[in-house]
Amino acid sequence: MHGNNRLWSAALVVLLLLPAVIGAQDAVPVDKQANLLLKALGYDRGLKKRAPEGIRILVVHHGAAKTAGKIAVAFTTAGKSKVKGLAVTASAAEFKDVKNLLQKADAGEFNILFVDPSAKGALSSLQQVTRGRKLLSLGGNYDLVKQGLSMGIYLKKGVPRLIINQRAAKVEGLDLAPAIRLIATTIK
Repeated sequence: MHGNNRLWSAALVVLLLLPAVIGAQDAVPVDKQANLLLKALGYDRGLKKRAPEGIRILVVHHGAAKTAGKIAVAFTTAGKSKVKGLAVTASAAEFKDVKNLLQKADAGEFNILFVDPSAKGALSSLQQVTRGRKLLSLGGNYDLVKQGLSMGIYLKKGVPRLIINQRAAKVEGLDLAPAIRLIATTIK
């Protein structure tokens, strides 16, 4: 009898932990996200106009400074080889409010916004900034792109894939070469 209780207890623990394990496997490593997104930016025909002095990515988060910092480092590292001859730098900041983010954008602190999943609750506020200033929004999560980011990376059958939200990309001024649509999942 005690053996059955232990077995059921062990099974319950495994079932409770399973979603956390599966969720962790669904995330694309940040270095791969950065590499793939920077390669995708190379297909933006308006990139040099969008970022004439270099690509400056702001990783915005909400209470996840350590994770956002790792993403910023991954972008800076991946960007050492440059994109279309443009230098790449990245930094991280906690989202406070639209006014603060607009000030950063107007000061030229960033021209591309990467949204960490921790900031998903502020997505509509972040979109006010990206759409109002024609700043590209990126993410490492299918759902965030589905909800309105322009581009992101997600896992499909264990393989990292590019996803493009065509409506958001158009509003944010993204002008992608048609060839990229052959290798990307698109949302209309």
